[in-house]
Amino acid sequence: MNLANMNTILCLGFDAQMWRLSDILEEYRPNWIRLTVLSDNPSVTAALADNEQWDLILCDVTAFYLLHIDKLLVNQMNRSPSLVLVRPLGSSLSPAEAFRRGAADVVTIGDQEHLLMIIEREIINAVMRKELKQLRRTLKSDIAPLPKLTKFEDFNQDPDQENPLLQEQSIEKIIPLVTTSRTEDLRIKRLIESDGLVLEYQPIVTLKLIAEQPALFEALLRLRDEDGRILRPLDFFPVASRHSWLTKLDQWVFHRALATLAHMQTQSGIMAGLFLNLATETLASDLALDAIINTIDTAAIMPGSLVIEVDKEVFSKQKAGLKRLHQILQSYQHGLLIEKFDADDGWLLDLIPNLVTHVKLNCNFLHGAIVDHETEDALRRLISCATNHHAKVIALAVDNANVLPLLYSIGVDYIQGHFVSMPYEELVYPSVHVVEI
Repeated sequence: MNLANMNTILCLGFDAQMWRLSDILEEYRPNWIRLTVLSDNPSVTAALADNEQWDLILCDVTAFYLLHIDKLLVNQMNRSPSLVLVRPLGSSLSPAEAFRRGAADVVTIGDQEHLLMIIEREIINAVMRKELKQLRRTLKSDIAPLPKLTKFEDFNQDPDQENPLLQEQSIEKIIPLVTTSRTEDLRIKRLIESDGLVLEYQPIVTLKLIAEQPALFEALLRLRDEDGRILRPLDFFPVASRHSWLTKLDQWVFHRALATLAHMQTQSGIMAGLFLNLATETLASDLALDAIINTIDTAAIMPGSLVIEVDKEVFSKQKAGLKRLHQILQSYQHGLLIEKFDADDGWLLDLIPNLVTHVKLNCNFLHGAIVDHETEDALRRLISCATNHHAKVIALAVDNANVLPLLYSIGVDYIQGHFVSMPYEELVYPSVHVVEI
């Protein structure tokens, strides 16, 4: 990624000159960084009030409390610049504790190599967040209108066929209301139609040092409630599935996410790869799949920059749709990912040659391998099978940095999980892009 000339770093509460920060940065990359050093309350308050002018905030641990930085930033969880805490040698402040206090990382005074890595990583993140926020503002009005859902009485009909029986039956007879009430279903419909859908971009982090590795993200569909809070997927996806909305939601996601990716690649020069989920229901619907294929075909994105994630059941239940999807992906060198890849799923890679480019490990299987040697051996065999088929392996829901050496040693290519991303309710999660083992 090309960084802008003279990125801006705000230094709070420590002597940047004594630390030779300007000299270190200039030696590393000339004319790259402009430093602003502040230490008094009024100046700090004013600087943080307009935090978008900064690409990174470096803050001394002591000043973090004395200047009340935590209180100044408490309502700025969607800010673009990351906060990195600077600790003295011998400090007991851990990265986990810094994370809990809103910091993306912590660096020790004098650790020059770690400092440079953090600065470059977090400036990349800030630039990307600013780009995506701008896209969200400028493209919101003209990209993919929210899906128009069918009338409530028609929720259960097949999206490709008319069902006249539905006009004569009550909603209670059509839909088995087991987990949610009719009122709750109507509430979810109202939230969707009132501009409640949002996309979050969660990072997929490489475990291997690859030259010019693009930033990889999965676009996750989320729904806001009446108060603007993000609902859990389990609170609205079952409703959407029961009422046959998933095909419409997929079309909205693909249209919007691919337009955003195209803008990033063509206008800002940001190299990025995008992972998108595709529902089994969409593969089963000729009309819905036609719309997805057309969106991919007309998207002005770089070859190889899209990976579509599907459930492994499509290999047995939706073979025709899968073959059609394979044709469009292959023509643009895009990829296909199998979700919840388990110990006995290696045979799926042989069904259609060169179809599967990525697999995402079943979380329970992965977590079992961490504590059980026999399961670990099975995981090694599965990863070896994927590697032999030239498929990249992603470990999902990694929530402990201590397991990284194991994942690296058994051949996992990427991780996607909690410890690399803070749960912001805005567009982009902060992330690391490369993990060195």
